[in-house]
Amino acid sequence: MPYTDEQLTTTAEQVLQSWDLNVAQLKLVSRSENVVFQVEQTTPPHYALRLHRPGYNTLDELNAECAWTTALNESGARTPRNRKTRLNENYTKVLLAGTEQELQVSLIEWFDGVSLGSLIQDANDDAMLDYFRQFGTIIAQFHNQATAWEPPCSFTRRRWDADGLMGEDPLWGQFWLAPQLSREEAKVLVAVRSKIHARLTDFGVSNEEFSLIHADLHPYNLLVDNAGIIVIDFDDCGYGWHLYDIAVALHDYRDHAQFVEIQDALMDGYRAVRPIHLATLEQLPMFFLIRSLVWLGWINGRPELLDNTKVQPHVQRLCDTARAFLD
Repeated sequence: MPYTDEQLTTTAEQVLQSWDLNVAQLKLVSRSENVVFQVEQTTPPHYALRLHRPGYNTLDELNAECAWTTALNESGARTPRNRKTRLNENYTKVLLAGTEQELQVSLIEWFDGVSLGSLIQDANDDAMLDYFRQFGTIIAQFHNQATAWEPPCSFTRRRWDADGLMGEDPLWGQFWLAPQLSREEAKVLVAVRSKIHARLTDFGVSNEEFSLIHADLHPYNLLVDNAGIIVIDFDDCGYGWHLYDIAVALHDYRDHAQFVEIQDALMDGYRAVRPIHLATLEQLPMFFLIRSLVWLGWINGRPELLDNTKVQPHVQRLCDTARAFLD
């Protein structure tokens, strides 16, 4: 959100009155999909205050997110729990200071963990592979819960299906219109979008392989503390292929010297909890390409986060991969 820190802090201070809290310190910690403040009370527990990106999730979708994270906790997984407002609601509204922009706001548990991504980056080889095994186990546990769970009737979330990923108006934006693309590169991405859409349509949406997924389950959305692993940031959760969660988990490690061992470790952890067909896993390279494509749409839809020095190398590799896929 393209607003000043001062505006955001003023807004956070105002909306905190919606909860019964004894606030000792309010600290801006993240400006990405959402704006996140750490809320320290005079005594624990502490919380994360989230100012949700306007226009991304409706209130019904946000309440559905809360319903799923609650159900995941009840199944034994660890996700941040919502703190209800004085009016016993999961979310409240606030006008961004100095504007007419309305934001949905939530308060969730704060965990003093270290991101799994940071731990992987600093780990030796054996420890790194063990982290990926644990990661695979967590993903499989989520998929087991999702395929067995009966959501409430009011439950509504986006669908990361053929149209949601590769349709004419995909959920994360029309990546083939990205300004970083040449005319020839744009044509390549239009062609690859069409081919992948057809493949995904044929792939089907059986409950065995398609259910609620996190949809942004990279290692920096997992925190590790003394009690284990916590999964955070469910903004993008919705109905999609399990293979997409696996692709997201591995996507940024494709150039790692030990990528084969990393993928094997993650899948060993996954298979220890949930089976997956070899024929399904053979589609993983296509889902890596899907993740690369939709990320291009995502970053160009968020100009406040856009860094073309990082996007341009991504575009070059993406187009090379797309041409190989078409061939």
